[in-house]
Amino acid sequence: MPTSVLLPDRSVLTVVRRGRGIEEGGWLEAFRSMDYGKTWEPLGKAVGSTGPGGNPGALVAIGSGEYALLYGYRGSPAGIRMKRTTNGTHWSHERIIRSDGLLPDLGYPRAVSRQDGSVLTAYYMNRGEERFISSSTIFLA
Repeated sequence: MPTSVLLPDRSVLTVVRRGRGIEEGGWLEAFRSMDYGKTWEPLGKAVGSTGPGGNPGALVAIGSGEYALLYGYRGSPAGIRMKRTTNGTHWSHERIIRSDGLLPDLGYPRAVSRQDGSVLTAYYMNRGEERFISSSTIFLA
């Protein structure tokens, strides 16, 4: 379950969902390709834990040479989180966007940058009764 962006140097930054099954914690790992996907260089973990079963991420350009990675976190408290990077080798501290998931069955975000500099991310959420589609606007200033 990859998510990719094209960097200014024409390399491709990809973040992939990793894990060992639903009973163990998952993580997100970054890779870079300098030849449009023919070969890949591992960059290490972008996110050390996405909780049991893991969760895929969504990469989006946010301006000034930065990229945001949005992802679901299936541990406690369950919700949506974000990290930032310029090149995929160094990542910011985790920012909690939402932490009110009552069950860990949530996530699979998609994200877009808005003209006002914010990021809009949509995902599915689980508050204990029925799953629903939700969204969050993240102001980056």
